[in-house]
Amino acid sequence: MGHCLCKDGLGLFISFCVYSLMLAANLLFTYTVGYPCFANLRESNLDCYIELPTFWFFWLMMVFSHMAVMCKDPGFIKENYKYRLEKFQKNIQPIIEDIYRL
Repeated sequence: MGHCLCKDGLGLFISFCVYSLMLAANLLFTYTVGYPCFANLRESNLDCYIELPTFWFFWLMMVFSHMAVMCKDPGFIKENYKYRLEKFQKNIQPIIEDIYRL
């Protein structure tokens, strides 16, 4: 971890927007589900005690998995590296050309 491109202004802006939307979703869900239950505005059922921790758990999983993907250095790719799809296209290209010649 710790790989961050601080000079990438657009990337930082998009990251800020994504995490702002994640936080807004968390606050909105907590306010609409948890607040009425904990402020005694409605009868306290078991559902808010199940929904909120479940949502928070998946929300934290979403945030940490996004951070793990975005902050990890993807590594080095060799200059002449051939992807599997390129190898497949190279092998299948003569067959496709023969089909289109007919």
